[in-house]
Amino acid sequence: MVSYSIILPTIYGDLIVNRHDINQTNALLKTGAAHDAEKIAFAQNILRHAPKPATFLDIGGNFGVYGIGCAPILADGGGQVHIFEAQKVLAYMICGSLALNSIENATVHHVCVGDTVTEVEIPGFDYHREMNFGSVEFGNVQRERLHQDRQPAREMVKQVRIDDFGFDHVRFIKVDVEGMEMNVLNGAQKTIEKCRPICQVEYLKSDVGAIHRFFTERGYKLAQWKEDALCIPEEEAATLLPPELR
Repeated sequence: MVSYSIILPTIYGDLIVNRHDINQTNALLKTGAAHDAEKIAFAQNILRHAPKPATFLDIGGNFGVYGIGCAPILADGGGQVHIFEAQKVLAYMICGSLALNSIENATVHHVCVGDTVTEVEIPGFDYHREMNFGSVEFGNVQRERLHQDRQPAREMVKQVRIDDFGFDHVRFIKVDVEGMEMNVLNGAQKTIEKCRPICQVEYLKSDVGAIHRFFTERGYKLAQWKEDALCIPEEEAATLLPPELR
């Protein structure tokens, strides 16, 4: 059987991806850039001008394009990237990509992120078959239709809270966890209140109103950026909000 892991040359470096992924791999193969390349470029620009040392949290790493794209920018200033990915196969791919690109200031956490410390059942899928592996949902129901059904074999993965890490100097947080966004935010309240990072939060499968309330109650301005909410502290919104979103 041919390996599902391939190495693609991209603008972020050489990345290990799944040849059968129909979303991110497809974009990287055809263009050399991620399907959300403009958002990664925005995060890179924010981190490029961030006070040193800065920390970037990539929650829902998939193949790691955000974290791998941002880590070199932070390296000279002593900055760190933390990539959180609950699917073991994807987490291992990110580790391999970090090694391929000699990135030393990034850490991969093979965990689920939420608002409690517990264990979460991760559904099983066949990585040798076509699918969007970034759209896997945890829990009893998969709401978004995928190209294959869940497999009987499943694994348990530890769930952690961001606040328990005690991160400092967090400048940017990207959250894309297929409907668990509010769980992540509730477990990161202290970190967000302390560091006031810019946050990019996917809302397609989450309660948009709850996300809006969470940030407005903490003095943030929000703008819709395609399927994401871009959340910027009020004191920085005038200068950091992209012109097309104002």
